[in-house]
Amino acid sequence: MKKTVIASVVSSTLALTAVGSAAAEDIKESIYPSVNGSPVTLMNQNLITQKLGGRLLNLDIWAGEFIRHDDNVFNTKSEKKSDTIYTTAAGFLLQAKQAEQWSLKAEGQFQRNNYKSLKAYNGNEGFFHANGSYTFSPALTARLSAGYDRSYDRVREEKDIYSNSQYKAGAGVTISPSPFFDLDADYRFFAQRRKQDLVKYTEYDDHTFALRPSYKITPNTKAYFEASVSKVDTKGSWYTDSTNYGAVFGLAWQYRDTATVYGEAGVVSMHFDNNSNAGSLLDYQDKSKTLPKIRVGGTLAINTDWKLNGEISYAPQVGATTTSARNSAYVKSLTVAGGVLYSPGAGRFTAKFTPYVSNTKPSNSMNEEFREYGATLGLSYSVFDWLNVSAGYRYTNTKYKNDSSYDRQQFMLGAAITL
Repeated sequence: MKKTVIASVVSSTLALTAVGSAAAEDIKESIYPSVNGSPVTLMNQNLITQKLGGRLLNLDIWAGEFIRHDDNVFNTKSEKKSDTIYTTAAGFLLQAKQAEQWSLKAEGQFQRNNYKSLKAYNGNEGFFHANGSYTFSPALTARLSAGYDRSYDRVREEKDIYSNSQYKAGAGVTISPSPFFDLDADYRFFAQRRKQDLVKYTEYDDHTFALRPSYKITPNTKAYFEASVSKVDTKGSWYTDSTNYGAVFGLAWQYRDTATVYGEAGVVSMHFDNNSNAGSLLDYQDKSKTLPKIRVGGTLAINTDWKLNGEISYAPQVGATTTSARNSAYVKSLTVAGGVLYSPGAGRFTAKFTPYVSNTKPSNSMNEEFREYGATLGLSYSVFDWLNVSAGYRYTNTKYKNDSSYDRQQFMLGAAITL
């Protein structure tokens, strides 16, 4: 039996809604874990869910072995090195709900990467994400979210190896005084920490508050306005603290579970403090910059087997939140991304194709503008409900403005036991 999506929300914040009847419908959402680009298909009637009843709670557990060949481990033009990486990975996905009252989703993944030749780069990666909502009344819903991500950076010098840890938390409420009007109020926290002193200049905290009133123009169309303010607190000497204000107008349209279309446009106003430790290398100290922000996209389920999605976005990003331009107060990013998912019949076979192209322009001429494009193809097949095999291919091409381009190819194979 193929999995079914129970909810779709176009928002940058957590917004889960209770739907349907717990006694009459499946609660499982279509989620495909991925290891190095190879998807893992979680069958709907897994063994654990069957034993627990499968109505109010759905639990998937999986573990597997994966192999990846990377022809440009450090993703660089010079000093290219290739290697084969062996990965042991395991994860879980928990989904539960009580109709029209509460919902909960938690997922986690751990993987150990072992390099055949570059053994100094062996390391652990993983994440844990959880979110949930509780409806006190038809007029009031509260939600919480939390997350932790740990990635192992691969750089050119062994002494520079470090782990990158990211922490996320969020809380919000939705007030609905009428069937046509909602008011979302959210707080979001994000923090990045590094293990080695050499790169602690990329550490920062980000506190964001957002208000989002919305009005349902028609049963399928919603108009909204979002006002936000964020405070970026940097921990090193390469960047400066900043206070950023955002204002966005948007429209979102949904037709049943078949199609969604959304579009929003607004501005982001960034105000940078002074950082005497950075000297004259860092631009826009004690200055402000206002830039446009645009995002349009949509999803389409052609039928039960084929699903498409795409998005175009243009937005500034405070320099402290990216490692691509450490002398720049901000960067401007344009991204076009898409996705194709094919999962016929009972869903034993899954194919995912995700192409993208992006252009990043830092504010400081000391940092070069660059563009990147690429795509990932992932194939997965469930031989049995409990045994999944997968394969993947990933290609990226990067070009800096005043230099020639370089590419990177990765080939993946894997097998996993799913319960």
